[in-house]
Amino acid sequence: MFKHLRFNIIFFYIISTLSIVSLFYLLLTNTLLDPFVVIAIVYVVIIISAFIISKLSLEPLIKYTNNLKNISTQTLHELNLPIATIQTNLSMISKNFDDEKSKKRLQRIYTALDMLKQRYNELDYIIKTQTKQVQKEEFEISEIIKDRVDFFKNIFPLLIAKVMCVFK
Repeated sequence: MFKHLRFNIIFFYIISTLSIVSLFYLLLTNTLLDPFVVIAIVYVVIIISAFIISKLSLEPLIKYTNNLKNISTQTLHELNLPIATIQTNLSMISKNFDDEKSKKRLQRIYTALDMLKQRYNELDYIIKTQTKQVQKEEFEISEIIKDRVDFFKNIFPLLIAKVMCVFK
């Protein structure tokens, strides 16, 4: 995730240090060593120090990101149990009610539970895409639209009926 940032830090450090060292070398041309040896030593020192600086500067950011991933993964795991409990108890309660008013209320709870499960799935997806490479796949948009229409039929049955009449 931070490879490009690390590369940019290293590149900037190398370029700026080489510029300064080259200027000093041009000023101090009276040395006892061969100029190529001096340049090679300077380059090695610059490259080693660039890696050390990039590691030291990125370490807190990497640690913070890993902690954030752990917290989000744990939160996601903690959300799964209440969702499953609500779903199980709701299905058990729905067997005891036969009147229309109670069924409508239970349907609203089912709809809210579906919305909560969708947020859970979205969070799960976001966490997985940050840790893994995304694989593209083809899908049928009509299935998604049908699912959305069915979802909204439960929430706004009269509005959907009017909209469906307009398109017929």
